Amino acid sequence: MAAYDCHGQQLFVGDIVTYRTSCEDFHYKIVHIHHDLIDLEYRGEVYKDYYANFYKLLIPIQAQRSVTKKRKLMIMEEKVIEEKVIEEKVYKSPSLTVDAIVTTLSGIVVIRRKNEPHGWALPGGFVDYNESVEDAVVREVLEETGLDFQIWRQFHVYSAEDRDPRQHVVSVVFIGRGVGDLKAGDDASGAGVFGRTNLPSPLVFDHALILNDFFNNRY
Repeated sequence: MAAYDCHGQQLFVGDIVTYRTSCEDFHYKIVHIHHDLIDLEYRGEVYKDYYANFYKLLIPIQAQRSVTKKRKLMIMEEKVIEEKVIEEKVYKSPSLTVDAIVTTLSGIVVIRRKNEPHGWALPGGFVDYNESVEDAVVREVLEETGLDFQIWRQFHVYSAEDRDPRQHVVSVVFIGRGVGDLKAGDDASGAGVFGRTNLPSPLVFDHALILNDFFNNRY
């Protein structure tokens, strides 16, 4: 049997209902609804009352439910925000890239960047998911210069937090030989071969530092 309060709102188990007297308001929790009786919990004790008495209720049940629902939504939103903050603290990490010191008989291959930050740079780029750094550097060199990159050795890892103005990026640098015909492509709008004394300007990121380490044999 459905039960209703004096405002026409249907009553359900778990609802908090209120009696108002001249002295005090009494709040009860509905724990069971019978045919003509309702079990009410008050201060840990359960009482039975006739359904007819609920017409004395003065506080709409729906209003109380709305407040409870809003509070639950607030708690859920706070939990989501908290989880996002925790996730950022725990899982935020630098991006991984590779750069190549591509040697030829005439010098080192340097590309002109098509995208921000504009300038000259070593061939390289971001490592794809499920891709090794070795495969990534070979792929990037081919895409940006048209050369097959034969890796000789890993040079250094550069990880200063301000080396890339876009975000914190860690770069694994490789030294090797470029084979084929030099032709700019992908993220490169131009490419050339330069020596220590005629490097183009500006060199973006920390690539001037990388080349300085290379030319000074800082292995």
